[in-house]
Amino acid sequence: MRKVLPIILLLSGLSSSRLLAQEADTVLMIKLKEVQVTDTRKWQNDTARYHFNQTRYYVETILPYLNAATKVFEDIDQAVSSDVSRKEKKRLVGAKED
Repeated sequence: MRKVLPIILLLSGLSSSRLLAQEADTVLMIKLKEVQVTDTRKWQNDTARYHFNQTRYYVETILPYLNAATKVFEDIDQAVSSDVSRKEKKRLVGAKED
């Protein structure tokens, strides 16, 4: 049995003008009732269940590596984006690769 936590929706009211939207931004908060999910998932067939489990495995396994790689690429991009010589760029990328 799973419990779904109460969800708070944040909606921002936007004006037609960007200047007015920045000055008069409002936040609407709505608290929803707690919902309990008690039924188990029913699969159409074993192939659908297999694909779902494979996708979940890939997301849980690969996502941390993807986040780490994205951070490294952003660091390299920031370091290389300034006026740096070609030799210095090569040294920075090589240091990150190590």
